[in-house]
Amino acid sequence: MNVEKTVVVPLDPEQTFALITEPERLRRWNIIAGRIAVEVGGESRMTVAPGFHAVGRLLELEPGRRISWTQSWEGRDEVPEGSATVTITLEPVEGGTRLTLVHAGLDEEQAAGHAEGWDWYLQRLLAVASGKDPGPDHWDGLLQEADAAALADASLAVLLRVLRDLPPEALARRTPCRDFDVAALLDHLAGSLAAAGSELGITAAAEAAGTAEDRMARLAQPVLEAFTRRLREGTLAPEQEKFLAGMINNELLVHAWDFATATGRPLDAPPELAERVLELGELTPELRAVAGFDDAVPVPPDAPALDRLVAHTGRVPRRWPDPSPRR
Repeated sequence: MNVEKTVVVPLDPEQTFALITEPERLRRWNIIAGRIAVEVGGESRMTVAPGFHAVGRLLELEPGRRISWTQSWEGRDEVPEGSATVTITLEPVEGGTRLTLVHAGLDEEQAAGHAEGWDWYLQRLLAVASGKDPGPDHWDGLLQEADAAALADASLAVLLRVLRDLPPEALARRTPCRDFDVAALLDHLAGSLAAAGSELGITAAAEAAGTAEDRMARLAQPVLEAFTRRLREGTLAPEQEKFLAGMINNELLVHAWDFATATGRPLDAPPELAERVLELGELTPELRAVAGFDDAVPVPPDAPALDRLVAHTGRVPRRWPDPSPRR
């Protein structure tokens, strides 16, 4: 069966093509992060939701007109690799561009689920094309049973949303981390991601230029991809898995809180995400030293999960008086 959808995007074909092919634009409506093929035959991997990674090979590429790729779900058997394809064609019309999407090679049940998903994401695309913020994606029911790698996907999504369109002047603002302004904390986080990558056996990505959001997305994506793969393969020692689960999630989510606090931006973190990150376990002295976290700050046991999480990493939650800057 095929899923077919058509919308009119209020942009010209070239602008619309950018929205559906460039990672920094895809992150605004469709993905958390991803590596995107740039030539026919190349492979893509896109994190659409925590623990859900769309993988495929680019089949056709006509900039401004047409793109086609195979699509399956990494680690899931319901759509065999190479059995389904997505094709998007663009046609200039009055008022913008007619976008026609055909998702082929699905059975009836798969078609129903993917049709619902495409309805959701195409509406988000239209919002972005109209200059609106569609807001954070919905992950209803996904985090309760998520493994540590899927939680890291969610933590990265929270971080990138805080960093989106961060003005240059914000880089000099002080953060709750002792001796760190926003720019220095970004460097610290880049170093932590490189250390996690080394622990996972991958070469650290080259420092990414561009905005704070782009830099962190490009540095984090290969680390989270490797973490997901190693968890699935079962090739991490128990102590190594525990260390990485705590390190990656706390670094991404807690520093997202630091950046939000420093810049006065909202933090769109689901309460269940902070609760699940807390469940990853007590931070060891080794992890506190690596991540630069102070000793825990006492807060009431019935405090919100995010308050308990940041207090656990040595920060004073916003609702409590802050006696001194902490890291």
